[in-house]
Amino acid sequence: MNFRKTFVFLSIFVFSLCNIVFAISPITIKTKEVKYKTNYFKSNLKIPVINELTNTSLKDNINKKFDNQANILKDDIESLAKRYYDEAKKEGLTITPYIVSTDYEVKLNDNNMLSILNAFYEYTGGAHGNYYYNSTTIDLSKDTEVILSSLFKENFDYKDTIIKKIHKDMDLDPESYFKNAKSLINSISNDTKFYLEEDNLVVYYDLYEIAPYSTGVPEFKIPLKSFSTGYIYN
Repeated sequence: MNFRKTFVFLSIFVFSLCNIVFAISPITIKTKEVKYKTNYFKSNLKIPVINELTNTSLKDNINKKFDNQANILKDDIESLAKRYYDEAKKEGLTITPYIVSTDYEVKLNDNNMLSILNAFYEYTGGAHGNYYYNSTTIDLSKDTEVILSSLFKENFDYKDTIIKKIHKDMDLDPESYFKNAKSLINSISNDTKFYLEEDNLVVYYDLYEIAPYSTGVPEFKIPLKSFSTGYIYN
């Protein structure tokens, strides 16, 4: 009996030790902030910088992607602003500066997963500006960027679960979406935008894609438990 108790204790200890060895601690995300201003344009870029990935190539590629996403938008809108400024100046019109701002939110940094949501805002005149999101999810235990299908076991029908949950949420507030919105969401692919929270997979769509501006960026939370054993990171 004592031997059996000792064996059970050692088994639990070894199992716990294995978990400690393979669990990846949350990593630190630093912010690179760049402000810029002229008579016709201003920008405030807050860009995430990852420093702790052991896969240097992946780290560099993702940081370069984050930097490019922000700066390409900044350069494009600044170029538009300069043309607008030159024309407005000739006509004696009031100059309203164009604006670009970017920011980000770490949605998950635990359980061997890192999920970052980047937000991009632009104002080029009119009643309001426009904004959109991009997201990046990384498996920290494998140092690989995650696509939607890689979250699930092979041949597991995760797409049907996602579509049904989205349609169900739409039915709760149909006035917030275009009349044909449900028909627009009849397939899920690796191009479908998503990020991870602690207990949810969050699928989202761009402004005007399935809903008017007043709805904002539509987000749909699918509880990870609804995928049962099909979700490989349980």
